[in-house]
Amino acid sequence: MKKLLLLVTVLALNLSSAQELSTNKVDDFTGKTIKKTKYYTAGNGYGVLKTSFINIVNPEKGTSFYYLKIYPTRTDYGCAGSSKNYLTLLFDDGTKLELKNDVSEIDCADYSASAFILSDRYVNEIKTKTVKKIRFAQSDGYADFNVYGTYTLSQQIKALNN
Repeated sequence: MKKLLLLVTVLALNLSSAQELSTNKVDDFTGKTIKKTKYYTAGNGYGVLKTSFINIVNPEKGTSFYYLKIYPTRTDYGCAGSSKNYLTLLFDDGTKLELKNDVSEIDCADYSASAFILSDRYVNEIKTKTVKKIRFAQSDGYADFNVYGTYTLSQQIKALNN
């Protein structure tokens, strides 16, 4: 009985600290599904880096798109949506993933989030590899971040499929 109580307690603690989706809805008319994780800390260095993953599935068109939204907590990076923006993930095996097309609308407000489209190959890399460092640039400069946070990028993107 004590073992069962201990198991239930451990499971309850694990479930209570699980990631949450900020959006999880299905459009009644189109069947389009939109899932978005809350923003979580992904790294620290020159401030803190926050990330959120989005998945939009449109069964009418047979499409599925993943996006990574990212913003720094420092105010001197520049504008989201700039053609100069990029994101580089350095994995622990030495390989890199470079995202260069920030699809956000131009936004120069403090803490403006850049958004990058993730191909299926990129989604798979993020799900299956461990990110070691992150380099993020907006129009006025870049900074490197050590991976840090409650959830890894792999865990964050996998939460969209739960």
